[in-house]
Amino acid sequence: MAWSTLFVGPAWAIEIDRAEIEFHGKTYKYAFSSIVDAPHHAVMAVVTDYELLAKTNDGMKEAVVLEQYDAENFKRNLTINQCILLFCVDLVFVEQVRYEGDKILTTIVPEESSFEAGYANWEVIKTSAQQTRITIEASHTPKFWVPPVIGPFLIKRTFLREVRESSEKIEQLAQQQVQ
Repeated sequence: MAWSTLFVGPAWAIEIDRAEIEFHGKTYKYAFSSIVDAPHHAVMAVVTDYELLAKTNDGMKEAVVLEQYDAENFKRNLTINQCILLFCVDLVFVEQVRYEGDKILTTIVPEESSFEAGYANWEVIKTSAQQTRITIEASHTPKFWVPPVIGPFLIKRTFLREVRESSEKIEQLAQQQVQ
């Protein structure tokens, strides 16, 4: 397995200590980990409240619960408008979601999504009273065509920007929760 490390180091207010993406045919796998300056309970409040989650990315068009099965299991829709150069697309992530303590586990519902398959595993861990680590490992296989040579390069570049933006906004929204 050949991972490409895209960024390591604390260049922003938040600390992104891992941001990797790899491509296998049409499937891309990614992982990132960041430490945000906000208490664990406040970070969890942001990533589990869909009104707040929708504010973590400028491209987020929709973040809604479609079906609630019980307190820990539901189906949601995240729709993100993503632009790479002049090409823009709405990415629809209809997912089965399960909460397991500090973990949020998602699985793509292919017939309702922009993806043939996929999952994302989030872990939100308290590292100190005022800091929380967010780790995500995921894999997605899009239904749409990604140009073989330039596509992965542009996705990597966009991925870095999105990781930074989302982590910073989660941190800001979580800090607002404790004020």
